[in-house]
Amino acid sequence: MNMRRFVITLTALALAAGPALAGGTFTRMGTPDTLAIGISDDGNTVVGQLFFGPNFVWTRGEGVEVIGGGCSSGQVAVSGDGNTIVGCNVDSEGRWNAALYLGDSDWQDLGSVPGAERCDAFLSGAWDLTTDGTEMVGLAWLGGEQRCRAHGGLWDLVAGGPATDLGSLVEGRSSRANGISGDGEVIVGWSDSQFGSRLGAKWINGVPEYIMTEDGKFVGEAEAVNSDGTVIVGQNFEFGDSRFSWRWREGEGFTKFGATETVNATGGLAITGTFAGDMSEDGSVVVGFTFIQNSRRSMIYTDENGQETFGGFLKRNGIYDALDWDIQAVSGVTPDGKTFTGYGVNPDGFFEGFVVDLD
Repeated sequence: MNMRRFVITLTALALAAGPALAGGTFTRMGTPDTLAIGISDDGNTVVGQLFFGPNFVWTRGEGVEVIGGGCSSGQVAVSGDGNTIVGCNVDSEGRWNAALYLGDSDWQDLGSVPGAERCDAFLSGAWDLTTDGTEMVGLAWLGGEQRCRAHGGLWDLVAGGPATDLGSLVEGRSSRANGISGDGEVIVGWSDSQFGSRLGAKWINGVPEYIMTEDGKFVGEAEAVNSDGTVIVGQNFEFGDSRFSWRWREGEGFTKFGATETVNATGGLAITGTFAGDMSEDGSVVVGFTFIQNSRRSMIYTDENGQETFGGFLKRNGIYDALDWDIQAVSGVTPDGKTFTGYGVNPDGFFEGFVVDLD
């Protein structure tokens, strides 16, 4: 066979096999116990928390910087523009507060709604920010007769002051705001049923409603929303079946995804839960993790290839630097679906965060 025909034949076989490998880079954070949680829209800033320790920020060129704060209420988050970071901080009275990072190791405690009282150590928790970092949502503990109950809260980080109480759909029950659209118009999370079950909810211009399927069934809590509220992802599709997560897209409705393996007579894998935590702007890429026999395994869903482990996704895209990692969760993805962050167990046996860039 002449060389020209040989090259043409190989090209034809590659095209027949499917999309070409994208390639890319797998970057370690280089510091043990870095649980990476949030990523800016350009992929240049990642925030997280050291294992049971303070918060940190990772940036390209600078690596990991420990920025103080750190406790177990809410989560660390970074705005889309990368300029605002919120997380958990312990105030002078020992209360766990949602807090705004001011620089160095300084944090501004944000408190809760008017009249709030601590419940054990809890006072409030941060969860998400708008693209420009002017508004934050999370969990605000209440006071008085509702002490040790909580509602979703909305904080204006420019005007300051206490949080706005987003309320709940059942009087006397709790709610939480997990995500806010980039423009601040749509908030998503959960609101308890009368029996205490966490049902997916959204607030549009402050008005709450349950998120329901086309045939009128409840879904589990919503975890994230895109810039204009046209895509939402969450877990527990058709409430009660935690194996499956869901994506709702305006004009399209719901897509259910999740692994379906069950324990069989030969001891096959049992997937007990699928968690979708973030997605690209158009929802074509969704990331998170699954629970398999009480251990975590990374998960990515794409419209093109369905659900797979993130390790398998990397190999399929020609990225082999993580072959000896146990990747446990993919916690963030940029709006273009090209840059990812998460964490896993590195070859030395320590938790460590990473960033993946697709070419």
